[in-house]
This record gives sequence, C-alpha cells and structure tokens, in this order.
Amino acid sequence: MTRLFVANVNFEVSEKELTELFSPYGPLKDSFIIRSKTTGRSRGFAFVEFHDEQSASMAMKELDRTEFHGRKIEIHPAIERTKHE
Repeated sequence: MTRLFVANVNFEVSEKELTELFSPYGPLKDSFIIRSKTTGRSRGFAFVEFHDEQSASMAMKELDRTEFHGRKIEIHPAIERTKHE
C-alpha cells in the first residue's frame, strides 16, 4: 500500500499544494488531482503515491480527517481497478 486515495479535496487545491501537504511524510512518486475530462475542473479527490509503505501509512494516520483548505480530507488506501470497472 503505497498509493493513497484522498477524498473531499477543496476544488481550488493544486497538485503543488497537495504535494507540499504529503511530502513531509516521505518522498512521493506521484500526486495528482482527478479532473473532469470536459471542464478540467477538480472532481474533489486525488491520489498520492509514496515510495514506501511506511511513509504512506504515516501520512494516512496523521492526515486523515484533518482540515486542508477549509475541508476535512479523508484518506484511504487506493484500490486498484481493472479497465472494466
């Protein structure tokens, strides 16, 4: 579990701000906000991937249900989906 799903992300948050929030817990492989294909607007959730499980676990423990840009974010292990889902 190195990839985390981040829910309830403020629509104005940038990838840079997301990275700044999570990077104190360890080096990140990737962080990105999911955006609407038609409007480009944030859909209110994101994914963050760490290089190791310990960093991901610590970030999830410390940041889950904390306020970030006026909203309480929720963090869960990301579930890998197949192309048919």
